[in-house]
Amino acid sequence: MGDNLNKNIGKRIKELRISKKMNLHTLAIKCMVTKQYLDQVEKGNIKPDSELLIDLSKNLNVSLDYLITGSEPSANIPKNSILFSNKNTRILSENLNFEDLVNIYTNILSD
Repeated sequence: MGDNLNKNIGKRIKELRISKKMNLHTLAIKCMVTKQYLDQVEKGNIKPDSELLIDLSKNLNVSLDYLITGSEPSANIPKNSILFSNKNTRILSENLNFEDLVNIYTNILSD
């Protein structure tokens, strides 16, 4: 599952980067990684760490939800709540801080 998830995340990163008319070198500089490293992330060969995911979401102007899952949170979920899905487990947490969110996503990616 991890390999497919990494490939899907990489594909979304590349699609978003291209849609914003940003080349690989520019995005790599903004995220403080090498062009070669980001290229491997886009190809799904490397799992991005939480810090890079945060930088990518900020620089590509998308949520971590979209970057990782390909969709935004449901409109039915209260604004201060975040829904996570990992296999058959669903977690609804209110008032998570950003660091908690990143830790949860990192755990999902490592499964």
